[in-house]
Amino acid sequence: MIALHEPQFNGNEWKYIKDCLDSGWVSSVGKYVDLFEEKLSEYTGAKYVVACCNGTTALHTALLLAGVKEDDEVIVPSLSFIATANVILYCNAVPIFIDCETKHFNIDVEKLDLFLKNNCYFDGEKTINLDTGKIVRAILPVHILGYPTDIIKICDIAKQYKIKVIEDAAESIGTFLNNKHLGTFGDIGCLSFNGNKIITTGGGGAILTNDLEIANLAKYLTQQAKEPHPFEYIHNEIGYNYRLTNLQAALGVAQLEQLENFIEKKIEIEKRYLEFLDFTNKNIYFPKLENDVRWNRWIFSVLLKDIKTIEKRNNIIKKFLDEKIGVRPFWRPIHLQEKFRKFYADDLANTENIYLTGLHLPASVSLQKEDIKKTKLPYIFC
Repeated sequence: MIALHEPQFNGNEWKYIKDCLDSGWVSSVGKYVDLFEEKLSEYTGAKYVVACCNGTTALHTALLLAGVKEDDEVIVPSLSFIATANVILYCNAVPIFIDCETKHFNIDVEKLDLFLKNNCYFDGEKTINLDTGKIVRAILPVHILGYPTDIIKICDIAKQYKIKVIEDAAESIGTFLNNKHLGTFGDIGCLSFNGNKIITTGGGGAILTNDLEIANLAKYLTQQAKEPHPFEYIHNEIGYNYRLTNLQAALGVAQLEQLENFIEKKIEIEKRYLEFLDFTNKNIYFPKLENDVRWNRWIFSVLLKDIKTIEKRNNIIKKFLDEKIGVRPFWRPIHLQEKFRKFYADDLANTENIYLTGLHLPASVSLQKEDIKKTKLPYIFC
C-alpha cells in the first residue's frame, strides 16, 4: 500500500527515547518536555509554548483560555476535521458554521465579515448574535492543508468586534506567512503532532501564545489545575490531564530536528506530481502557492471538477484503493454530521462542492517518483 501520509524516523528518535527509558522519566515531567517546548518556541517565534497530549486537547484548552463559556458562540469553518467543532461542544458552547473560499479551501473572510455585520450587534464590549441573543466569543479559523487562511484580515475583523482568535494550525507546522509562523497571529494558536502530520510525537499537540498570563494558565489547566505545594494535592479549578509525556516529547525533539528536510522533500513531491499530472486539464484544480507564503505542503490535494455525484467520486476512490493507493476524500463537512445538523450554517455551497470533488493524494516524505508513476493518476481521473 502506498500510504496517504506516514511518518519517517531517520534521526535521533531511538537515541532520545532510550535516554528517557534509561533515566526513568517517561511521564509528563522530564527534560524533553521542556526542550520540545523551547525548540518549538524558537522555531515558531511564539514566546510561550505549552505541549499537550494531542491537538484536540490543545484546542479545547485554548477555548477555555479565551473565555468561551456555556452558550457562547464560536465561528468556525465547516470544512475541517471534526475535532475543530467537537471542542466547542466540550465547552457547552455553540458553533456557527461559515463557508470556505475556493482558492485554498479556508474560511471565507468576506462571508465571515458579512455574518458579523448582518447578524450581530457590537455594544462596545461584546458582540451579540441578533437571532439568538448569545455572545460571539471567538473565531476559530483553520489553516486547511497547512496553507494560511487570510489570518491578518480575520484578526483585524475580530479586533473590531472584540472577539478572540484561536488559530487551528494543526496541519501547519513549518508554514510561514510574511516570515511569521502560523499560530502566532491570533490570541492563541494550536498545533498537532498526530501520526499523519509532517512531524509526529505519536499523539501530541501544542498551544502557542505571546501572552505570559495565558501560557501560565495553560500549564495550570493542563496539569489538573494543581496548586504549587511541596506535598499537598490542592486543586482550586477544574483541571485536565492534557500534558505531553516526556517519551512523546523526546520523539518530537528528534522529529523537529528534521522538519526542514521533510519540507524540502515535500516540495520535491509536489514538483513530481505537477510534472506527472496534466494540469492543463481544466477538470483538475490544485491550490497554488502565493507570494509571502512558505507552505509546508502537508497533503497534496486536488479537485476534480467534472465529478457531479458522490457515487462517481467514491468509484474513483475505490479504484485507487484497489491498486493499493491510499487516497482519501476531504472530511465530510461538519454541518452535515449528525450531531451538528441543528446548528447555524450559512450558505455552504463551496464547502459541499469541495467535499464532493476533492481528493487527498499520497504525500509521505518517503514517497518516490516511481510511487507517483505507479498511481496511474491521469488514467484514473479520465
